[in-house]
Amino acid sequence: MHTVTHILRDVCVWTALIAGLAVACVARSSSVVEPEVLARIAHPRPVTIRRHDLTAGITEPRAGRRFAAAVRVEAERAGAQETRFVVYAPDDTMRPLATRVARFLGLLWAYADTRFRVLSPRLRSGVASVWLCRDGSGGAEQSRDAIHIYEASADRSDLEWARTLAHEYGHYLLPGPSGYAEPEPWSNGILGERLFLGWLRDDIRAGVLPASDSVYLTADTANEYHAKQVEPLVERIARRGVDRALIDDRGRRGMDEAIALLLYAARLHGTNALADMLDWLPTRTGRQATGSDYLSAYEAWLGGSDLFRHGSLAPTGDPTGTARESYRAYIPSGSWRVQVCGRRLVSVEGCVVKPADDGWLVQARASAWRRVELDGPPVTGEQIVWTKDRSR
Repeated sequence: MHTVTHILRDVCVWTALIAGLAVACVARSSSVVEPEVLARIAHPRPVTIRRHDLTAGITEPRAGRRFAAAVRVEAERAGAQETRFVVYAPDDTMRPLATRVARFLGLLWAYADTRFRVLSPRLRSGVASVWLCRDGSGGAEQSRDAIHIYEASADRSDLEWARTLAHEYGHYLLPGPSGYAEPEPWSNGILGERLFLGWLRDDIRAGVLPASDSVYLTADTANEYHAKQVEPLVERIARRGVDRALIDDRGRRGMDEAIALLLYAARLHGTNALADMLDWLPTRTGRQATGSDYLSAYEAWLGGSDLFRHGSLAPTGDPTGTARESYRAYIPSGSWRVQVCGRRLVSVEGCVVKPADDGWLVQARASAWRRVELDGPPVTGEQIVWTKDRSR
């Protein structure tokens, strides 16, 4: 009996010990410390920048460089945090730079995600690695899911940092014509600079994005860049349409014309137009899409649409109240019902324009780039809706 009592007592002791260990393990697992939050982005979508653990360091696969510090960019998806970028630095002294780079890339991602959403699968597939290298001859390059910034600790202006990161993320994310002899084979890098920095500039100007949150941009630098690199290209297409001979050129001027078309399309129809027209690119095995291919895709996309919209092409933030707005646009053949809020459709070059109950009826005998003229100044956020009239 004495032995049985001892056995029962020992069993109780061991049971209590095991239960205590289990509770301790649960407590430990529930109190796992998340990596330190280094920065947060609120607009236009929540993004978190965290310290990324590299206890043992990591070897960059391309050239075997060693990196000992990193930060990561996280965004929420279905209630969970997903990593979108990891920015690597050679050592902890460059972590502040890595954090700043991560903040800007997180900002670009957030803007792209609010505009493209599911139309750009690469926004939420995989993790992009960004390597801040001490060596190299300056500049940067993108290959698959990696971006390399060379001589990262060298002196660069904030605008140069903004352009470099937007350029490489453009290569990573955006469509665009290729096959150019100069300034580089692919146009989507320069398109990224002009498109992404244009988005930031518009929100800084509107007071939606504080300059302090735009990392590398100020109102002055953003406006100056926009005035020189973005607005002239959009205005060019709005003024004269697309130069078909020029867009087929494989040099710098041809690339500029192609980028001008894409910026114009994004301004006139919304950013989704860049993704929508991809379905209309000519299918040619073993051949890269050219500027002419993108022009054909743009015109085919509009021609195959029963409804499309025009936004204002006036310079964003333009304070001048012009009496009329006039621009060139590709108008597919057929009868179109056009709804204009608060303004009068004066004319569409080469077309019959008649008043209708719900707006205007436009009859285009052939598809062509035509001048559209509206009475009254452009209205912020206005959408001019063109709907195919199937009754005729």
